[in-house]
Amino acid sequence: MTKRSTPILAWIIAGFCAAIFATLILTLRAAQDIRKSAKEMKEAILTVNEEASGISGINATDQRFDSPRLLALSKELDAGKSSAVQVFWQEMAGKAPLVEPVGGDRQSNWVTYLWRGGPGTRRVCVMGGPWPEDSSTKWLAHLGGTDIWYRTERLPSDSRFVYSFHVNGPLRWPMDTASWLAIVKENPLQADPLNLRAAESPPRGSIAELPGASPQLWVQRSPQVVAGALNERTIKSEILRGSGLGKNPERTCLIYLPPHYDPQKADYGLLLLFDGRGFMGRDMPIPVMLDNLIAEGKIPPLVVIFVYQSDQRFQELSCSQPFADFLAKELVPWVRSNYHVSTKPERTIVGGVSAGGLMAAYCGFCHPEVFGNVLSVSGSFPWYPGYWESSTTSLDAEPGWLTRQFLAEPHRSVRFYLSAGRFENSPGFSLLGENRHLRDVLLAKDYSVAYHEFDGGHDVLSWRGPLVEGLEKLALRQTR
Repeated sequence: MTKRSTPILAWIIAGFCAAIFATLILTLRAAQDIRKSAKEMKEAILTVNEEASGISGINATDQRFDSPRLLALSKELDAGKSSAVQVFWQEMAGKAPLVEPVGGDRQSNWVTYLWRGGPGTRRVCVMGGPWPEDSSTKWLAHLGGTDIWYRTERLPSDSRFVYSFHVNGPLRWPMDTASWLAIVKENPLQADPLNLRAAESPPRGSIAELPGASPQLWVQRSPQVVAGALNERTIKSEILRGSGLGKNPERTCLIYLPPHYDPQKADYGLLLLFDGRGFMGRDMPIPVMLDNLIAEGKIPPLVVIFVYQSDQRFQELSCSQPFADFLAKELVPWVRSNYHVSTKPERTIVGGVSAGGLMAAYCGFCHPEVFGNVLSVSGSFPWYPGYWESSTTSLDAEPGWLTRQFLAEPHRSVRFYLSAGRFENSPGFSLLGENRHLRDVLLAKDYSVAYHEFDGGHDVLSWRGPLVEGLEKLALRQTR
């Protein structure tokens, strides 16, 4: 998760005025009753601020419903049929989020997130899906007189993403990642109890797949497909010794050998992927996906290096020259000396997601003599030196440091596959916008670029399809 994907509330002047007004009222009340506890004061402030921010309960007659099902429910409530709420919850069990067609638009669906509140529920927000147009927190509305909290969005019908709920969180989220994580540690995100499909990553997430989302059959192992071999290996690095990237110069990686690997046959193409540990789970089983794709002839057999990141992941993957040198001058030569892989850069792919996508592009920039293909999904191209360390955005901060390097330097013999989610168009430094910017610069510099946008966000579930598409485009080139 990149720093700039942290939720940020956009407050207008009226909100600030309301907060000041609330504080003055509560101060007067405290003067009348000095025995009032700090906890009671906090709750009172929150209540006034919630009313001022417009996220308090509403009546059915006061709201326009985009969801046909909620509209029907509101009419039942207006007619005095209180039992309709219980019937509604029974209907939604195991079927959330509520997905409905949009009249006259087959390319979109109404998606309604639902939360069943209790006496202590003051506010609920949903995290995941597209950013709202006003860049504010995605609050759920409370249907007055019921325990129903809801939010309806119009989404592309092929959307696939992960979402979570946060209950009784702050009205304004902090801008820095550390403070944001501290809040969700004390008051964790929650999966959708009405959704039976739990996400593995991030934890406490729920899966949303709309009717038009393309099938991903290669995620499940086919019984007749032979599995490749996996072995962890550790190598010592002289380049990383004293580089500041951890005290231990030893680095571990996982080596994947394709089914029927034979060192006596023609050499194999090489794929290097960052964040290797993150590609072994149920939601992103890369070894299984490789086995299926090779068996179906969609990609040629490849040897794959899954690079494990240390606890200094952001430093390693943020255009680190020592780490790029370690990969190009130590790790890849070691693999080539121990496995039957090609020494040609045009048959070598470096790839990753998020910060890993940024680092893949940097490796192609620094070492085109080793890495002739770059596969980046949701690459963190807003990055600039100091991006992770600062808690606020400096007026002098300029996103897209690596993009400017490609613009300033001569063309390299590197081919690119870039992909980003349409739900990653966050406020501030837009990840989607910076991926588009890099695409345009690379095309202007006469690079070979395949570019794709998907209807998803910054999560593992959204990344599976683009990773496969990128492999197909870059790896098949090696056989032609």
